[in-house]
Amino acid sequence: VFPLMDVRKELVRAVFAGNTIWFGAASYYFLFRQYGIIRKYARMTEKNDLAADILQFLGGLNTGYFLLAAIGLRRSLQNSPTRATDFLILALVCFLLMTLING
Repeated sequence: VFPLMDVRKELVRAVFAGNTIWFGAASYYFLFRQYGIIRKYARMTEKNDLAADILQFLGGLNTGYFLLAAIGLRRSLQNSPTRATDFLILALVCFLLMTLING
């Protein structure tokens, strides 16, 4: 039973690490590189502000997921229990952050 618990903890850490990297990269590209993404994938020669606004909205969403994954990873590395109130407070902060980013 004990080795299985260690495997589960390592799996949780790996999932949190993967999510932190994935959502962190998505936040960076959607928030700070909108026009580069539009130019690369949409093949538009002019700036499209609507598409940039949509990517900025997605960046705000991904920032919240990034913060949740980072907090989960930090907690799993410290071997401290994750409390539901931590995630509720973080969800509120992420909502406020997304509201500020997206104006």
